[in-house]
Amino acid sequence: MALFKVGNVSVFVRTRKEHCPPHVHAECPDGWEARFTFSYLNEEVDFWDFPKKPKKTPTTQDLNVVCHAVHQHLVKCRARFWAVVGDICLRNKRIILSSDGAATVSSPRKRGGIQVVEGSYDSARQEVTIHLADGTHQIISP
Repeated sequence: MALFKVGNVSVFVRTRKEHCPPHVHAECPDGWEARFTFSYLNEEVDFWDFPKKPKKTPTTQDLNVVCHAVHQHLVKCRARFWAVVGDICLRNKRIILSSDGAATVSSPRKRGGIQVVEGSYDSARQEVTIHLADGTHQIISP
């Protein structure tokens, strides 16, 4: 079932064998399907890939329109991915917490940051709770 539509493109989270990173599928009856990743920590949405070779390749403009729509519906996308997968896909990643309460995933090669032990998403409050390796936890409202 589609979370939303952009023209004739349906955007959804698959309900079987879904996996990290957090993402949605965008399927067009013209013969293409694309995946877009998103973050539970911030407003990032990016084109990821085509899971199968498209019969007809969409234009960059088509992909940008879908990407923008995913961004506009990010609350729905996060809620559905969490409901289906039950994971925000940050376990064992290192994050950097800023003084304003924001968090970003740190590059594995970059020094600093703290390891995430576990994370969860509260759809009603639109909040992320991250349990960290130092025994603390952080609540983030992206």
